[in-house]
Amino acid sequence: MNDGSKPARPSLQRSRPRQQGAALLLLLSVIVFAVTALIVSGLNQSYHPARVSAQTAATLAEAKAALIARAISSTHEQAVQEGYYSLPCPDRAAQAAPPEGSAEGACGARGVTSVGRLPWRSLGTPPLRDGSGECLWYVLSGNYQNLNNAAAALMLNADSHGLIQVESTDGSVYAGSNPENRAIAAIIAPGAPLNGQNRNTLTNFVDHCGGNYVAANYLDSLNGNDNATPNPAADAITTLVTTTVAEEQINDRIIWITPDDLADAFTHRTDYNARIDDLLQETANCLHDYANADSGGLTRLPWAAPLALSDYRDDANYDDQSGSHFGRLPLTTDDSASDSGAQLNGSLIISCMADTQIANYLTHWKDHLFYVVAGEHAPSQAAAPNCTIGDCLSADGSGDYAAILMFAETRLGGQTRTAPPPAGDADSKQFLTNYLEMANATNFPDAVGGGDYLTDAAAAVNDRLFCLSSSDLSAPLPPPNSCP
Repeated sequence: MNDGSKPARPSLQRSRPRQQGAALLLLLSVIVFAVTALIVSGLNQSYHPARVSAQTAATLAEAKAALIARAISSTHEQAVQEGYYSLPCPDRAAQAAPPEGSAEGACGARGVTSVGRLPWRSLGTPPLRDGSGECLWYVLSGNYQNLNNAAAALMLNADSHGLIQVESTDGSVYAGSNPENRAIAAIIAPGAPLNGQNRNTLTNFVDHCGGNYVAANYLDSLNGNDNATPNPAADAITTLVTTTVAEEQINDRIIWITPDDLADAFTHRTDYNARIDDLLQETANCLHDYANADSGGLTRLPWAAPLALSDYRDDANYDDQSGSHFGRLPLTTDDSASDSGAQLNGSLIISCMADTQIANYLTHWKDHLFYVVAGEHAPSQAAAPNCTIGDCLSADGSGDYAAILMFAETRLGGQTRTAPPPAGDADSKQFLTNYLEMANATNFPDAVGGGDYLTDAAAAVNDRLFCLSSSDLSAPLPPPNSCP
């Protein structure tokens, strides 16, 4: 009996090719997916180093910008020495206070380069990490710490050279081929740990960056140069090594800050010009007070200090020299006191400045200040000054000036301003032509105190002048700038 069930067999036979085709399609899909995954995985692996490198470069640049911004803002906000023109100390230890990411209150002894983690909290940034996820490290040139303590820098300005040299793995010098381009700070991306580096979290108080504060566990060494161990001597050069390609022995990536990086940002602020004008005005006020303290009533002024000094950072070396009409601004005036028969004071400046911030500017820019005293107002004069018949100074061909102050602005082409320390640096600060231009330099030594000087209105001159009129010395404060 045919119950209709028999015809089902051919139907099953016809379905087998369809099932086999579906299986083949599924298998093919799996193969295509697997191959695609392998290709994508390979592409990801090939692009991963590029992504790591790009992130590291961006983070290093952000850290550099934050350090410069902090140095500039601190300079103009602080009324006292702390913070002036300087960079923060590294974060060197795990502790509850100040918390992780904060600059230390002291970097160590004066002039000694220090290393630690980048103080991101003090910079106002989040923790800054390189492409491998590690927080950045930081090396600070010993002469750029300027805290209000015994380790404070004696002088910091646009011509203060760093103590850090940066080299490539083959020994090529990136920063430090001459004193002017040595680095004042270096920011280091440590990269992934190398063989032997232990970055386990060994202490408390590292909730953000983790790990530990042992520099050798993050920073590398090569060819006798150890990024984890700066030179321990004061005013000595530290050499760091950077690479662009991670290697088995070194994978530190370094970006650095030069003196010009900081100086360009500092001197282009509008309030910089106002501060230098204030410095000249306050210095003129001090000269006015000095002249009026002349017990002989002759409104005499001090001799100038020499151009060449044993250490341009030390205030005590700015000591007047008998018979010198032209030189550096004197801070000690004992020769003037002696030559006047003890009728003039033996000191001049810092204590007379009412504004502590301007006094701080004098401390740090004193090597940029030059001074000429007229013959009629010299300490050795025995009669009342008379510019009609005697030697007085002029500017741009006019005026009867008792003194002229000159502030040397940023270096022009061909000018260098180097001096020890370090011991190997040549002294080019002793040459006036590295500071002043044209007649302002060639008038030296102005043996009688009667030269004509040039304002910055003259071509190729960027010297800033303050002219103190002979008649203004006996007038009430403040004496005006009488330059043309």
